Amino acid sequence: MKQLATLESRFWGEIHAPGTDAPFVVRGPTYLKDKKKIPAGLTQFVFAAMDLIEVPHVVQHVARFLPSIRDSGLPFAIIINLIIPGNPLLGVVATFATEQHPNQILVNPPSRPMEEEHDWQPFDFVLH
Repeated sequence: MKQLATLESRFWGEIHAPGTDAPFVVRGPTYLKDKKKIPAGLTQFVFAAMDLIEVPHVVQHVARFLPSIRDSGLPFAIIINLIIPGNPLLGVVATFATEQHPNQILVNPPSRPMEEEHDWQPFDFVLH
């Protein structure tokens, strides 16, 4: 997917390396009490592509037109399209992808996640 991106990877490729911990910290389980943040750990998605596009007008569902997304063959991606107003109208499209669809890896959600042990992460509940 990286080679299909319209913006050279030297501008964005070093932000996160697949298979390594995310380069930031998040609120820990006791954050409201002690204000401590913890390393984010492994990510659910990889920063797969970055596209900079010029469009004549705002385009809904821009992902269907981008080769980095359309031709990638990946089963699931989250696309963020930041529109920069002006003349020309620009779009910065960030693509975060995963090798498996969440429905295949997120099975049997815990019935009482706050009361029982489970291996689900908070973001897993958002995807399920």
